[in-house]
Amino acid sequence: MTNLDWGVLIFYFIFTIGLGVIIGKKTTDISDFFSGGREFKWWAIGLSVMATQISAITFIGAPGWAYEQGLKPLVLNLNIPIVMWILSATFIPFFYNLEIISVYEYIEKRFGKKMRLLLVFTYIIKMLVVVGSIVYVPSLILSKITGLSINTTIALIVIVSIFYTVLGGIQTVIWTDVFQMLALWIGIVISIITVFKVTPYSLSEIF
Repeated sequence: MTNLDWGVLIFYFIFTIGLGVIIGKKTTDISDFFSGGREFKWWAIGLSVMATQISAITFIGAPGWAYEQGLKPLVLNLNIPIVMWILSATFIPFFYNLEIISVYEYIEKRFGKKMRLLLVFTYIIKMLVVVGSIVYVPSLILSKITGLSINTTIALIVIVSIFYTVLGGIQTVIWTDVFQMLALWIGIVISIITVFKVTPYSLSEIF
């Protein structure tokens, strides 16, 4: 890695933690921590949702998947914008108007505490598997490009993520997602331009 690469990496971690510190000073109670005062702009929420759907596994694995199977991955994911539109038009306003913090709060009101505990338990089990793989992939890449051990990069990612989340709550999560999404878009544009420049094929041949 060059000094520029290290600079970008270090800046990102410092920026993320700094954002958590700044927002954390404005978080006054548990409601602010989990709901952010219900004051977010629609575009920030939208970018955060998009960033949540696109993990390092997607960004790194999807090109390989597309290379092996052509446009099949695109077709399989065409339903996502449709589903998001339906959710935004139906379920989201319903839960928003109830002024609840999580869907599990609604489950308890609707079906009782036992059902809520059951769903929370199954969700935690699922996320232990999902988050484990989501953390492992970028940790593996960071390990390869920085020369640090895989255990070190895993610890670095987990500690920074927990730190800024605990400091600022959902506000920090959403704003870091926004900046991550912008970084992803910039990276995608640069990647596309680079590929077109170095590939000895025409645009139609590439497609």
